[in-house]
Amino acid sequence: MELTEPGLRVKNAEKMQQSKRASGEEMRPAVSVIMPVYNGEKYIAQAVQSVYAQNIPLELIVIDDGSVDGTREALIPWENRPDFVYIKNERNLGAAGSRNRGVSVAKGRYVAFLDADDWWEEGKLAAQLAALEMTGDVICSTGRDLMNPDGTFTGKYISG
Repeated sequence: MELTEPGLRVKNAEKMQQSKRASGEEMRPAVSVIMPVYNGEKYIAQAVQSVYAQNIPLELIVIDDGSVDGTREALIPWENRPDFVYIKNERNLGAAGSRNRGVSVAKGRYVAFLDADDWWEEGKLAAQLAALEMTGDVICSTGRDLMNPDGTFTGKYISG
């Protein structure tokens, strides 16, 4: 199902959360965002900013798979947020192992994956959350534009 009104999607997600607060339901994150990273110092700040620009209740779980660059230091601006979790693997688990470790500590109703060198447009998760709530589905995917290392678009698109 495609929803085309970005403002409506955000408002629907916000109304859903307000309704849950009013009913006394436990407030847990709607989405746990799992971000595996290995030597992601160059891109991770943009990825994290895009997560917190989603404007829905979420938690961000960064799983550091043994970075030896300045990845940890790049995350300092968010380390005191209650919705930020940083875990450093004692040994290299790879991307899949790191994602699985993140899922094991996730508290959200849904799980979303974002690599440390990618980022989301504002409202992406709200749109997906609204679609999931509207349809009752439990899985949702989106397409993506591929970019060059300098941030320019390649003209290639992968559909969800």
